[in-house]
Amino acid sequence: LSSDKNLKPEKSRQFAFGAVFEPIRELSIALDYWNIQKRDQIGVISGDTLMAEPGLYQQYRSRVRRTTQGFISFIETPVENLGELKTSGIDIDVRTSFALGGAGRLGASFTGTRVLKFEQQNGKTGPFTDYLGFSRGGNAPVPEWQHTLAFDWNLGDWNVALENVFTKGWTETADVVDTNLGVDAPYQVKNTSRWNLAVSYKGIKDLKLTVG
Repeated sequence: LSSDKNLKPEKSRQFAFGAVFEPIRELSIALDYWNIQKRDQIGVISGDTLMAEPGLYQQYRSRVRRTTQGFISFIETPVENLGELKTSGIDIDVRTSFALGGAGRLGASFTGTRVLKFEQQNGKTGPFTDYLGFSRGGNAPVPEWQHTLAFDWNLGDWNVALENVFTKGWTETADVVDTNLGVDAPYQVKNTSRWNLAVSYKGIKDLKLTVG
């Protein structure tokens, strides 16, 4: 792994603001907006990204090393300053807990993130690419929405926890699908929703049993 001889430290500018509401003692609602801008990001242009985006391939085709037969031997991926990143979003956090009399205590929480923008340059002079809701190769997908919903019930030595983790689906671009599978068509990744259940008992001295 090599690095650009002109590599510079990356710089960022970010801000956030939010508010917390407690309409009743048992309920808390927090809302936060965040905004992050980075310059001179340090990273690499992966082989997948370079081959999947025609503009990048034209700019950095000299990094693609081929055999005398024309087959790709390897692709140079030096550590370098990639340009700018602009991203923003909203976080929400809702929590409540209340007594059920002789039936114990029930707690519930909901945390979610809505990404409003995720654009970055994959080269110092390249255009901004929108990654929100897409997988374009080289970078992890950027889902527009993710949340976790959780319930927690306690009664004496017993505890039951139920959790749902949800991620909105995204689109695999045609270039990515073609590079990986040889099919020149986009693919829509479906939403994912996962439920987790755990039951705990601590009625035995110095021992806590959990099944889940």
